[in-house]
Amino acid sequence: MIPLLNIALRINSSILHTLDYILYHVQTLYLFTKADIKVIVLPVTCLAAASAPLTSLSCLPHIIFWIWIQTLQLGLSNQTLDPEEDKQNKPYRPLPSGRVSLRTAIILRWILPIVCCVWSASYSTLLLYLGIINCILIIIYDEMGYAAGHWFIRNVLNALGHASLESGACLLAGKDVNVLDPVSFRSVVCSAGIILCTIQAQDFKDAIGDAATCLAAASAPLASLSRLPHVIFWVWLQTLQLDFSNQTLDPEEDKQNKPYRPLPSGRISLRTALILRWILPFVCFAWSASYSMPLLYASIANCIIVVIYDEMGYAAGHWFIRNVLNAAGHASFEMGACFLAGGNVQALDPISYRAILCSAGIILCTIQAQDFKDTIGDAAVGRKTLPIVHPKVARPILLMLMVAWSIGLGIIWRLDLLTASAITMLGTYIGWAFVTERSPKEDKKNLFYYLVGNIFNVFLDS
Repeated sequence: MIPLLNIALRINSSILHTLDYILYHVQTLYLFTKADIKVIVLPVTCLAAASAPLTSLSCLPHIIFWIWIQTLQLGLSNQTLDPEEDKQNKPYRPLPSGRVSLRTAIILRWILPIVCCVWSASYSTLLLYLGIINCILIIIYDEMGYAAGHWFIRNVLNALGHASLESGACLLAGKDVNVLDPVSFRSVVCSAGIILCTIQAQDFKDAIGDAATCLAAASAPLASLSRLPHVIFWVWLQTLQLDFSNQTLDPEEDKQNKPYRPLPSGRISLRTALILRWILPFVCFAWSASYSMPLLYASIANCIIVVIYDEMGYAAGHWFIRNVLNAAGHASFEMGACFLAGGNVQALDPISYRAILCSAGIILCTIQAQDFKDTIGDAAVGRKTLPIVHPKVARPILLMLMVAWSIGLGIIWRLDLLTASAITMLGTYIGWAFVTERSPKEDKKNLFYYLVGNIFNVFLDS
């Protein structure tokens, strides 16, 4: 009996040792992608689930694993280039923490492209092509040094990389793994456009134009691609007016926080900026009137809201008034963009109206998400934001409203159960992140997720 017991104990110890060995290396692979799971894997999965839409829950593991293995390749490529940098900034990563040697990581880095291509080919030839494209983009971005190159080239590569991941995820989520349906294609194009235009953003509050353009393209719907430049330029012109108004009010504040802006950097004088600030409304009116009277009215409404918000001082007023003005401002942007995107610049169709109302409702209830990261600065200048007026309940309220709106959107757009569940999980995740992660750096990161979530919601009417 004793020899048999010893054999059993040895076998048990061997099994436990093997499991411990496997778990150790699985955790090592996870740590290579830890930072990208929130930024890439989850958002891309949700986009695919909503826009393909997800045909069955059984597709979900395939989508998540395919995105994750592509992201693992990206993580290994990035982290093997300059492991010394991570010793200071991200010591938990496998290389600086000593979990894996640089030689082993480099071997894995160049084995993974083959693994990714073989895994993709097991589904379809089109998915293989997307896997190859993603591998090539990573090499151009990291190994060829374009990550440190011109900002526009970096933006283009980021946009193409996201597009390849999202296209692959949509193929796996949809009914046919060999064909990307029109709705998924439009979602991927809009998402890539947003990444191209905003991936460099550090001040995440300036996402109005991207959300308005994306909403117009998805809900109007876009009559033709030739309409897109008209939409983008109109939204940008209105945003330019808003920025001039905001940045000429207190240029001294930007000297400390945003010295790259034109006024604190000395690229333009305050007098010239003020002249441009008050010329721009008339430029906006004239440009809008060249299309239609309804578009002119949307522009006038936007200009009035900007004056009330900035020059009349309501930006520093009661938090609810600020939310109302933000919601009304976004609605004016989105209404104008939908006019230009649709086939009739004189009238909006019912879907566009409903999309604008939903978007304005979400902004009205949740725009205070942008105030958490600026609580100290806002308190110093006397602003009465919700996080300052009601610090104990502001975050739980945001969570409840995010969940409520996520469920409400599923009902309003009559989504299928799987898509509605994906939207609700996304809203819950973002709201919970604000509750549990409270540092200014985390609030800034979570604000990015909030804005991406808002932009993602505009695809629901598709």
